[in-house]
Amino acid sequence: MAQAIGLTLLANKNMKLFQSESLLTSSDADTIVLTTHRIRNNAGGIIKNAMLNQVPGISAQFSQQPIFLIAAILTGLFGPFLLTEQEVPIAMLLLLTSAVFIFLFIRSRKHLALISTSGISVLFHTKGMSKSDVMDFIYKVEDAISKTTS
Repeated sequence: MAQAIGLTLLANKNMKLFQSESLLTSSDADTIVLTTHRIRNNAGGIIKNAMLNQVPGISAQFSQQPIFLIAAILTGLFGPFLLTEQEVPIAMLLLLTSAVFIFLFIRSRKHLALISTSGISVLFHTKGMSKSDVMDFIYKVEDAISKTTS
């Protein structure tokens, strides 16, 4: 690791560590970096940084796009109303469209981790992380928070 004016520079050169700070864990591309003093999210050119002594906790959650479910319900309800002899192709198309919207709703599910302070929220996708990896990351954040508040 390179040294720069008393600060340690991480391998990706996007974050400098304080003298008494050390790296605890990071994501593959250093999108999320957890140190003994802070957590940093560097995604899409937007950097969010939270000092651990200001973080009350971390949560794992998921989000979905409810618009797909609403569209599935609406198209699914209109399909049976059109099941007369002349409207069968349109009814079948609506039922098929409803099934596609249900599929999109299920596929839109994204697992997230949320770390909040009074000033910012660090929200990041946990795509590619197993449940045990997410739980391990949460434990490391909680452990680091407990050490900064004691």
